[in-house]
Amino acid sequence: MRRRFHSGQGPKRFGAAIGFHNGGEQAIRTGFEHVGRLAMQELSVDPKVSAATGSLSEYADTRKMIQAVSE
Repeated sequence: MRRRFHSGQGPKRFGAAIGFHNGGEQAIRTGFEHVGRLAMQELSVDPKVSAATGSLSEYADTRKMIQAVSE
């Protein structure tokens, strides 16, 4: 896919897609936000990741974390 992008019409099409939106930078930012959310969803259902993050709660000060997020 990457080879096809670089050798063919990929760069032109990509530029046209970004230019199509008012503020192409926002289109890229939104795209990466969606990819990030999907990645986090996939990680959250992985049993190995859940086990590893679950053990972190032993070391975390949840009161400070809640306070930091709510500020």
